[in-house]
Amino acid sequence: MKEIYEMQGQGYSARAIARELGLARNTVLKYLTAAEAIVPKPRPLRGSKLDPYTEHIDRRMGFDIRLCRPYRAQTKGKVESGVKYVRRIMWPSIRFTDDSDLNRQALEWCDAVANTRVGRSFTPSLTLMRV
Repeated sequence: MKEIYEMQGQGYSARAIARELGLARNTVLKYLTAAEAIVPKPRPLRGSKLDPYTEHIDRRMGFDIRLCRPYRAQTKGKVESGVKYVRRIMWPSIRFTDDSDLNRQALEWCDAVANTRVGRSFTPSLTLMRV
């Protein structure tokens, strides 16, 4: 957390430091008001609920699962915005009779709409997967 002390020395407020580093303001204040340097304790690694199924997912879907880092809105938002995009654009317009009909229509939608979309973090090289 050397950055906190450096930014304070440059005249940044606790709020500005928190905003810049993506920390809670109370965390920044804790470091700035401590009598001696705080050494963060390493957190034990926790497993995911998906751990028992990762081998199956790797084999079946052909991609690795990377979990979002906890308390990092930047990575969580990338996942959720893709889900939101599908839910808002494709899902309301689709009518299906069974699972295979849904899969067929979803693949058509991916080819015609989703995989042609170009945006800030979504380019044709990062296409929605065929399952």
